[in-house]
Amino acid sequence: MIMKFRMKIPQLSPIIKHLGQKGQSLIEFVLLLAVISAISYGFVGLVNTNLVQNWEKLINLVITDEPNVIKYKID
Repeated sequence: MIMKFRMKIPQLSPIIKHLGQKGQSLIEFVLLLAVISAISYGFVGLVNTNLVQNWEKLINLVITDEPNVIKYKID
């Protein structure tokens, strides 16, 4: 005859379970906030770098542009 031994695992009280869920929620919130902040800073850094380069190109184009002189021939 095979006897099955079952270990009784003590159940956590509802208060401890509730505290554990609060801690997990806090950790999830902090990690999510960190990920969103990292993505945001990265995106803003890329956009600002490209934006500055484009503005510098446009400003240099306007500054170095020589005026076109149109000469009319009057007969």
